[in-house]
Amino acid sequence: MSERIRKFVQIKTETLTKKADQQDRTKDKRIDLLQKDIEDIEQTRQQDGEEIVKMQGLIEEEIKEKDQRNHEEKERQEELERKIHEKIDMEDAARYIQRKWKWYQEVGKFLAKKKKKGKKGKKKK
Repeated sequence: MSERIRKFVQIKTETLTKKADQQDRTKDKRIDLLQKDIEDIEQTRQQDGEEIVKMQGLIEEEIKEKDQRNHEEKERQEELERKIHEKIDMEDAARYIQRKWKWYQEVGKFLAKKKKKGKKGKKKK
């Protein structure tokens, strides 16, 4: 009986070793697949990191351009306001001169003539 038991044990050990080898091979295949997945994930992560850096650079550039446009727009507005104030000042000056001229035409000529007459009279003495 011991011979029969030995054969049985030997057959069992052979089948178990075959199953263990087969499981080791499937385990190795799964590990390889997982390693490939890890490498793909790392590569994708690296590419995404580069893309993030690129996008941040574009965002910073866009912010700088926006600030510059805002600055230029502010300068244009200030220039426009300066021109408007200058125009208003010119109009005020023109109105002032017109009032003075109108006053001179209506009143000032006669006052100037009266002053001249008074001076002529004094010179004759």
